[in-house]
Amino acid sequence: DSDVADRIKAAILASSDIEAELQPILQAHELSQPGYRGRVWIKTTNSDVRIPVHEFILAGRSAAAKRALVEFRQTGRSILSDPLVIESDSAGQVQISCKGMDFMSILNVVYFLYTDNAIDVWRQNKDPQIMPHCRQIRSEVMRIATVLELRTLERAARIMVDPKRSLSGDLDMAIKDESFFDSSDVLIHLDGGSVKAHSQILRQRSPFFAGLFHGRSAGKWLDSRRGDDIINVDLKDIDRNVFDYVLRHMYGDVEEEMFDEVRFRSLDDFIDLILDVMSAANELMIDRLSQVCQKVLGRFGESMCLSLRNWGSLLQ
Repeated sequence: DSDVADRIKAAILASSDIEAELQPILQAHELSQPGYRGRVWIKTTNSDVRIPVHEFILAGRSAAAKRALVEFRQTGRSILSDPLVIESDSAGQVQISCKGMDFMSILNVVYFLYTDNAIDVWRQNKDPQIMPHCRQIRSEVMRIATVLELRTLERAARIMVDPKRSLSGDLDMAIKDESFFDSSDVLIHLDGGSVKAHSQILRQRSPFFAGLFHGRSAGKWLDSRRGDDIINVDLKDIDRNVFDYVLRHMYGDVEEEMFDEVRFRSLDDFIDLILDVMSAANELMIDRLSQVCQKVLGRFGESMCLSLRNWGSLLQ
């Protein structure tokens, strides 16, 4: 939500001690709780405050971070790419340490990961006494963004403009890589196979999953379905290939364009696919995806009517 992101940005810019104000908020957040699956801590050696980040957000936005996290899991060794170090903290959890960076610099990167925006103190603050510090933050943001291959953030800081929107496209591309789902906590059993997913995305994008995970019993009834911290969900009435389109919409916010490259031998087969995706969207209460399917079907209906009218005029 852009309004929420703007309010967070305004509160950060107005704060006189952002670390002190953020620390209790971060500690109380669900993402900071012990045993949370799929979390990465991000910190700077210049501060004791750590920021928890969903691993799938970090890996989805940063191809460099995804590669490093895969290597870290495989080897168990610290991964160094100056000024960043991926390592295990004292509790054995994944932590990324930024050597000698200002806290506002790492906060900027985290804010961008989730919002596609920047806390651009270098543009917002015109106080001559503070400007050198703001230039330092800008330089550090560019440096971290370069290492993490966050090109839109690096470019935005370099030429001092708003970042180009890239979150949806990044996640749509990320789900094509199986390693992206290493941090998943849900296994969905479908007709024809199973897929992994992240409950955080599912419950935000689908009221069906929101109710499943946080209904009246606060998801307690799912405890018996957990295995090795994985929630098993039976949706075997939905075809595995059909669910791929549902995933693209939930993760990458993809709409009509998801059908652009679909090839079938007949129009009937194509329409059947649209109807199957719409049925899945209705079952999972994803209203926007259902509307997209209706729009695509309507477009084909108009084309067919136009063709029939053209044929009719030729026969007259």
